[in-house]
Amino acid sequence: MSPRSSRLRGKVASAIVLRGVALVGRAVVGILFARLLGASEVGVLFLAISVANLVALFARRGLDRMALSEISQRPGDAQTVVGQLTKRVGVSSIAATVLALVVLGTVSSLSDIRGGVFLWALLAIIPINISQVAAHALRAEERVSASLLTGALLAPPLRFAIFFIVGAQTADHASLAFLLGWTIVAALAIALSRPNFQTADGNIAEPASSRALHLDAVNTQLVDTLSIVAMSVVGVPADVGAFSVATRLERAALLPTIGTRFATAPRLASSDSEDRDRAMATAVRTARKAFAIQAPIAVLAFVLAPWFLELLGEGFERGTTWFRILLVASLVNAVTGSTTQILLVGKFRDELASSSRIALLAFAVATAVLTPIFGPIGIVIAVSFAKVMRETVEWKVVKDKMGRRADVLSPVRS
Repeated sequence: MSPRSSRLRGKVASAIVLRGVALVGRAVVGILFARLLGASEVGVLFLAISVANLVALFARRGLDRMALSEISQRPGDAQTVVGQLTKRVGVSSIAATVLALVVLGTVSSLSDIRGGVFLWALLAIIPINISQVAAHALRAEERVSASLLTGALLAPPLRFAIFFIVGAQTADHASLAFLLGWTIVAALAIALSRPNFQTADGNIAEPASSRALHLDAVNTQLVDTLSIVAMSVVGVPADVGAFSVATRLERAALLPTIGTRFATAPRLASSDSEDRDRAMATAVRTARKAFAIQAPIAVLAFVLAPWFLELLGEGFERGTTWFRILLVASLVNAVTGSTTQILLVGKFRDELASSSRIALLAFAVATAVLTPIFGPIGIVIAVSFAKVMRETVEWKVVKDKMGRRADVLSPVRS
């Protein structure tokens, strides 16, 4: 094995472990908040956080991905690039926050919405976006641990620690902890990325690939946010809490599949046209191993779902069937293999954006048709349908573009 290959595999292993820790950490923190707050309070909290994340994503305008591409091409100018993009994202985030607060004030005056919960969550937009730009910049510099600390690894446990230490008891306090946690992470991000704010703005143009990836992220977040908003309209706050916890548990159960997909991408990215077929074969074999682990976990979670959700407290047991539906969809998606990562490293970014657009449309149509008939469970079915639809589209694109399938049933060429 060459030194370069050894370094690559070491970085991949480190990234997988840290991403796995981050995923489990988010799930655990969500469960802890659910246990302490109860179904109704945590439903309001997760709704506010989901809306804030969506607004933050729009305000970011793909600037975090631009940091990744620009620094990868100009490693010597990393601090200047981070400084320029941090200023840009700061201005757009402030504007988005002000607009969101104006809308919040209007809505709060017309309804009984919990304005305090949304206020703190929306104020977190600025530190969230500053952290995301720094995280992608650190990733471009191959500082994996620092990238995840300023991204998804530190914020969830930090906000729970703040919430727990001060003895808070309501969603308003938890939302304030969300703001304080991201503010601390943003300060750490600035310290680690060392942005140069003194240099005048240069012409950092947004590449078409960055726009496609940003559109993909927006479409994906829209499904997540709109499903919670729809649940809050159709059901009661306890329904929102139970649904939010069910989605977090489902993502935690997906850890073997997610780890496999992150492991596959660098291998494909480092392969040339001559050994691409060999790398695809490796991706299929790895997907099979992940599925062999994923299937028993999904079955066990399916069986134990009522018992586990009842442990969280009153109101969460209503999410048992929802959790099971999401599990079945995740298991179906695990069969398709590392489609998203294969398209990403293969530079099929427009196809990725198209697949997420189709998933968003599928969710909208399914929600409109099923919710009047089945109520809240119709929204869960719509979310699951959208996920399966996206994976199916990506499976077809991989088959057409790469010349072979990547699912666990694909024959492996010798």
